[in-house]
Amino acid sequence: LRTIFQLFTTTNPAIIAFTARWLEEKPRSVYAHSAQAWIDFTTSWNVRGDRTGRATYPKALGEFRRLQDSAWDHAWTAYEISPDFTPASDALVRTAVQTGRIDAGFDVIAAVMAERPDMGSLYRAIGMTHPGWSTATFETAEWLCRTYAPMITWDSDEDPETNCLIE
Repeated sequence: LRTIFQLFTTTNPAIIAFTARWLEEKPRSVYAHSAQAWIDFTTSWNVRGDRTGRATYPKALGEFRRLQDSAWDHAWTAYEISPDFTPASDALVRTAVQTGRIDAGFDVIAAVMAERPDMGSLYRAIGMTHPGWSTATFETAEWLCRTYAPMITWDSDEDPETNCLIE
């Protein structure tokens, strides 16, 4: 599903229009809300750019925040409809830091890992500990690896915690 939903990490006007119609026609669709979350997430970063907050034009930063909040709202709606839908939980984890909802992001990852542990979700959670973006620390990343990596089926004989930290 992650691969399919990459289609919505776009600013293509045709896909944006399609998704808007989809939401209008199916306002309780986990798929439509997840798609809109990924469109908003992607658009927010395109508007903001990759410069520091201080070096970003204030109106761009404001639009970034608005779009990140919209992405969170759509992802949260999708997650409430179907907590096991990976594109929704991924979007929540990816927007948690920028929307000031890091604790909620960690709650989502705890629920995901309890029900269907996978490395993709764990990597996204580790992303919430990135220096400069989060109040979480490297120790938090270590804790995530120690706590969740042993739950995941690995393709190698290496120690899961070590593999997680290296990745």
